[in-house]
Amino acid sequence: MLRRIAAVLHQDGEELIADNLLDFSHLSYVHAKTLGGTPAIAQARPLIEKIDAQGQRGVKVSRFVQNVEASPFYRKFRAFDSNLDRWFVYDFLFPSTLLMHSGGRPVGDAPDDNSRAVLLHSCQTLTPETDTSTHYFFQQSHPASVQDESR
Repeated sequence: MLRRIAAVLHQDGEELIADNLLDFSHLSYVHAKTLGGTPAIAQARPLIEKIDAQGQRGVKVSRFVQNVEASPFYRKFRAFDSNLDRWFVYDFLFPSTLLMHSGGRPVGDAPDDNSRAVLLHSCQTLTPETDTSTHYFFQQSHPASVQDESR
């Protein structure tokens, strides 16, 4: 079972939102006290791959950040007694949809051991509202076994 968070935001324009969705280095600065928590995200070199298959076009962006402190957002899910290895792997499908798997697990845990990991899944999309404004739809889910303050 998954827990979900969903929102619709009304934004002026869509360029900055699209820029942020294409480059998660902004987490280090814009969301430093919540999602980011470390400048290492901005410093990690992303792997960028072209998506052009089964009628879909876009880019896959993978960013791996090793041995960093748990972000304030992750600490809401559980207590950590070590630093984390974090990952952000997402498909940005043109013109404006992001599908992401991200998370973090304690340093030293095996890559397939998610018993102490935070796992997040997100879908975000932009839809023009007017010539100057945009609807920004956001959904994020995580396994329901993870504790959080929204319960």
